[in-house]
Amino acid sequence: MSPREHLPSAGPDMILVARFAIAWILSLTPALGAEGASPPTAALPGAALFADNQVLRIRIELRPEDMQSLREENRRYVRSTIRAGDEVYREVGIHLKGATGSFRGLDDKPGLTLDFGRFTNGQRFQGLRKIHLNNSVEDPSYLNEKIGSELFRAAGLPAPRVGHARVEMNGRQLGLYVLQEGFTEDFLGVYFQRVDGNLYDIDQGHDMDKRMKRLSGRDPEDGQSDLAALAAATREPDLHRRWQQLGDRLDRDRFIAFMAMEIMLCHRDGYCVARNKLPDI
Repeated sequence: MSPREHLPSAGPDMILVARFAIAWILSLTPALGAEGASPPTAALPGAALFADNQVLRIRIELRPEDMQSLREENRRYVRSTIRAGDEVYREVGIHLKGATGSFRGLDDKPGLTLDFGRFTNGQRFQGLRKIHLNNSVEDPSYLNEKIGSELFRAAGLPAPRVGHARVEMNGRQLGLYVLQEGFTEDFLGVYFQRVDGNLYDIDQGHDMDKRMKRLSGRDPEDGQSDLAALAAATREPDLHRRWQQLGDRLDRDRFIAFMAMEIMLCHRDGYCVARNKLPDI
């Protein structure tokens, strides 16, 4: 069934939309204050990357064998050297990213994920372990992600910070990219008191009532039990008990605020309109 078929008209049944719970469902306790205000941006790691609308220059160096590996297995991390300004970062994990519409091969304008701590424990890029370089092939303005991110965070909702970079790979100019911070425990720690809960992503377009891909978490049994409990709560036939059970499993206010922002921004590639997943990482 499509999300449109499940949208309630008004009243208590509005909570039915939780059946389509955002892929950010976490077994975490929110760290936001009573007003849900986002933390001061200037105090966060990597603040300089996203300040003053700067366009960072990033040069990527890959060995021929690692280039070939990315052509054959584009999601498998290989090692790279990254130069940004006067800084040099070695043994940086890199792989291609993107899905239908945005994916481009290595010899085109690929979307990229850079994990600075993948092969070198503790290595950070201006305070961040992971960044994404999005090719923005579906957004010629290069501004949708940045504007959307700022609006979501202004509403007290978890969202990665966004900037821009000019990217070069082995001397080849790839052009302008959207630079986005990664979904790491560092990111989760900004918005939640605990970072050891499960972060899920929708897999193949199905919803949270089926098995989902776990991106992070320290559950030795690979999670899923918290999702099963949430799915069961959405199916409770008694509306009063359903509301109570959902309150135990879901941050209802934040989820409804997230829905409102997605709809107001006409986020065609997001959860509420398209039942899509987190940015492909």
